[in-house]
Amino acid sequence: MASSPSNRHRIPFWLIITLALFVMIVLAVAFRGILTPVGLGLGRVSVTETKTTHTTNEAGQKVDIARTTQRPTPWDALGLLVIPLAGGLIVTIVSHVYNKRQREREEAVQSLSAQDEILQKYLDQMSDLVVKQGLRPRPGDSEPKSHIRNLAQARTIAALLGLDGEHKRRPLKLLYELEFIGKDNPILEIKNAGLDGANLSELTLHNACLKCIDLRLSDLKGADLEGSNLYLADLRGSDLRRSDLKGADLKEANLLPYDERDPERWSLHNLKKEINLSESSEEKRAPRRLKWARALNIGLPWHTFRKVRWRGVRPTLAKLTVTNLKGATLAGAWLQKSWLGAADLTNADLACADLTDADLKEADLTGAVLTNANLTNANLTGAVLTNADLTDAVGVTSEELARQAYSLKGATMPTGQKKKKWFRRRGEDGQNSL
Repeated sequence: MASSPSNRHRIPFWLIITLALFVMIVLAVAFRGILTPVGLGLGRVSVTETKTTHTTNEAGQKVDIARTTQRPTPWDALGLLVIPLAGGLIVTIVSHVYNKRQREREEAVQSLSAQDEILQKYLDQMSDLVVKQGLRPRPGDSEPKSHIRNLAQARTIAALLGLDGEHKRRPLKLLYELEFIGKDNPILEIKNAGLDGANLSELTLHNACLKCIDLRLSDLKGADLEGSNLYLADLRGSDLRRSDLKGADLKEANLLPYDERDPERWSLHNLKKEINLSESSEEKRAPRRLKWARALNIGLPWHTFRKVRWRGVRPTLAKLTVTNLKGATLAGAWLQKSWLGAADLTNADLACADLTDADLKEADLTGAVLTNANLTNANLTGAVLTNADLTDAVGVTSEELARQAYSLKGATMPTGQKKKKWFRRRGEDGQNSL
């Protein structure tokens, strides 16, 4: 439903000029007629002249009368010019600010109206495809024709591209409620759909098919995505705090940070190129200026997550948004070959999760529950496992954890022992830096 246009109007330019000139004239007259005679010039030094005249009164006596006059100084002329100009300038600035805010309101109203129009048009088109074209087959009917499905998919993707973050959740919720994107037998495939920056907080999408979907910088706080298929999903920089991802398929999903100044930096196709270069080979090929960049690196692995990038001869500092999984539930989730480097997994529930071949470099797993998790071939280089529970985790030994992890303070090892007891049993110092 379109919003009503604003009933406020901007101040016309001719009126602003008229008001400014009027204020300038009034202030000039006031300054000239009131301030100057009483000696209140703008920081002036008064110059006075006294003349004595002789007059004779009625009694025939001579009387001396002194007449004192003040000559205007350059400061008087300056005050007469500056104060009116300042008044006119103030009027102009206030009018400009008012017009700017009014223009922003009008643009916001127009944008909202355009968004509502796109959404309404999409709903009408989908209603026509469902009711008249048979997009949703009735029980016993065959699947819808391929050209109808392709048309519905194209219209959905086009609508999502034209909607802002607040409006994108409505088409997605509609498709889910109509059972068009069920995980087992989806009628529509919305891969590569633009849901980046969408507000999907507290949205419920059980067992939904969201393969290859673009969810960069999206708000998924408290979302219920239990059992959903997020294979190859782009989740860079998304906010997944306290979300429910139990049993979700996150194989090869991209949960790396999002670099606003270099958006394609950690896209999947670039990652596959970079992952083939070992750190040693990159060191050998890197020019000297990149070695300086390594010295400026802030807490991220050199060969993948360096903060400083070089554009020609100019260094650029990355502006990263870390994927936030604090308190998320990923019990039983499939994370094979997923990219979780530098992700914030503080207090995340990863019990029984399959993390085979997962990239967890520099991931913050403080307080995470990894009981019975499968960590076969998982890269835990520099991972923070402080107070993490790794009881009965498979695919990784306590020795490998001690060698790779940045911190194991207070962690429960796969053997069920606390880190200190495990070190003592091995005859090593329990106050190890880990």
